[in-house]
Amino acid sequence: MSPEKKISIQGKKALSGNMTSAVGGFFFISLAIMLLVYGIYLIFTLGNFALLKLENTLPFAKEIRNSFTYASYALLPIAVCFGLVLLSPLFLGLLRFYYLLAKGKSPNFSEIFRYVGKGYSHALYLCVTIILRCFLRILLPLVPAFVSLIFLYFVTLELESLAFYHIIWYVISYVLIFSGFLGATALCQKYFLCCFIFFEDESLEIDDILYRSKEYIAPFRGTTLKLMLTLSPCILSCILIIPAVFVIPYVLTCLSISAKWLLELKFESKDD
Repeated sequence: MSPEKKISIQGKKALSGNMTSAVGGFFFISLAIMLLVYGIYLIFTLGNFALLKLENTLPFAKEIRNSFTYASYALLPIAVCFGLVLLSPLFLGLLRFYYLLAKGKSPNFSEIFRYVGKGYSHALYLCVTIILRCFLRILLPLVPAFVSLIFLYFVTLELESLAFYHIIWYVISYVLIFSGFLGATALCQKYFLCCFIFFEDESLEIDDILYRSKEYIAPFRGTTLKLMLTLSPCILSCILIIPAVFVIPYVLTCLSISAKWLLELKFESKDD
């Protein structure tokens, strides 16, 4: 039996009896993200509405509203991204929850909020560091797929029905997305263990965590990519919202099990 198959079986076993809390944790994070996105959108909408009401009373209100509308196209995604970064320690707590499941423990739901209080700044610094180091490594492999889909969108925008070559084009675009996803995974692999090393010793400096992750993953290069290939059918099902609620906890648990074994193998080799 391959290591990836064993990890998949262990992931299902770790979630058995803990599925309610595992799914509930992911649902809570998803709800927090939705509230953040819709909250920011509501603020921009109310600001635009208030300026619209002032157009008849203030001489420059119309020009201000037009400028605000154009600026919101850039500011809205920036505000959402900034809010998601601020929420990243909450996701880190969720990942720690799955890591504890992977280690055979039964963590309390409160573990999700572990880094919301006292350890927030350190956890946020770790998350921001990983995000900045992985941003281009994730973006660049996906650029061909994004360009293809955007171009295809404008080509088919006013068409009542798609021609056969448009459908082929969509298929190729989705293949590019999948290939870009695998490419991004390969490029970011050296940072895979960062969060799990942090869970093992939260007193470590961020630079030390980054160094250890690169060192520990080096003998097992390609392991994460093989696991992602094994989990790819599950990941693809996350296009639909309802399956994602159940699949993502399973995927994160499997990744946590993989990280647990990689760290244990590293520590065993040190002892030898």
